[in-house]
Amino acid sequence: MPANIRSLTYEEEHQCRRTNVRYSARNREVDLTQPEERPTLRLNSHGEFAKQAIEALVRLGYDIPNARAVTPEVREGIKEFQRDNHIEVSGMVDETTWRYLDDALAGLPDE
Repeated sequence: MPANIRSLTYEEEHQCRRTNVRYSARNREVDLTQPEERPTLRLNSHGEFAKQAIEALVRLGYDIPNARAVTPEVREGIKEFQRDNHIEVSGMVDETTWRYLDDALAGLPDE
C-alpha cells in the first residue's frame, strides 16, 4: 500500500462521510495527500482557476464561452452542471463543484 494510503477505522470512515473527505468505500482506504487548495469561483472571478473550471465545463460538453472569467453565461453553465449532478445550484464553483468536475473529467478518455 502506498505511504499516503491507509485503512480506515469505522469511526474514521463515518467522519470522512460527514466532512466530504475522499475515500474508497469498497477498500475502506483514504488518501492522506492534501488536494490543491482551490478558491470558490463567483461571478467575475478570473485567472487560472477560472480558466481551469471553464475549460473543464467546455470539455464536458457545456455550451459556454471559453473565457478566462466567470461571466453570466459561464455562471449559467455552472448552474446547469450542478443541476445535472444533483448538487446545490449556486452558480459558484465551490469545493463540492470542484470535486464533481474532477470526477466527471476522470471519466473522460484522455485527449
